[in-house]
Amino acid sequence: MGKILAEEQRLSHSLNAAECVGFNSNDDASYARDRLGVRHVIPLGMGFSNHEKPPESNEPVALFVGNATDPNRAALSWFLSEIWPAVRTFCPTARFRIVGTIASTREATPEADGLERVGPLPDLGPEYRRAQLVVAPLVSGTAGVKIKVAEAMSYGRPLVTTSIGVDAGDAHQLDEGAIVANGAADFAQAVIALLSNTELRRQKSEGTARVFANLFSYDACYGPFLSWLGKVGQVAENKPPS
Repeated sequence: MGKILAEEQRLSHSLNAAECVGFNSNDDASYARDRLGVRHVIPLGMGFSNHEKPPESNEPVALFVGNATDPNRAALSWFLSEIWPAVRTFCPTARFRIVGTIASTREATPEADGLERVGPLPDLGPEYRRAQLVVAPLVSGTAGVKIKVAEAMSYGRPLVTTSIGVDAGDAHQLDEGAIVANGAADFAQAVIALLSNTELRRQKSEGTARVFANLFSYDACYGPFLSWLGKVGQVAENKPPS
């Protein structure tokens, strides 16, 4: 306990020596502000280009996008073994498309009905346009919004993820455009609901636009920092020479 306290004191001293400190999660920002006493904290998230919202897809496709990282491999293994069979039972025409280098791993090789291994692509737009929803079934790693989550929102597609894919400091930040489910049965039910309920997909798709604007747009991610930077520059310009 004493060692942790000493490390926090050193970290607090270092961070408070800065004019301003940026954090890419609300949880980290709250910790710095409340626990470490950092005076000037600015959220600095992941900014994405705002893609034109695609029309509703008529293909019952659930999409998984990712590289062959350990968290993605664990996520895919869990989804294919514990979730996808239940989805196919209720939605027998559903397809699961795996895009990215994750598609060439052993976790992607089990024979499963409706499984389509696509692999890496130079342009992900067509895959997002044909998908009715995106899944991020994360089961390992630290909590926080991942690139795959923000990217799905930028294309206006509903998302199903676990609490690991959400900022621990704001558990309901994605609710308008996503369903957060941690257990296999709940995750499967969320996927089934989005595949089978057009109105729910429409509501979540419309919600992604608001989530994107509030969390992942360039203005949302970089606006506070640019505003602070502008004020600092103005102060510097007005400061009389020494």
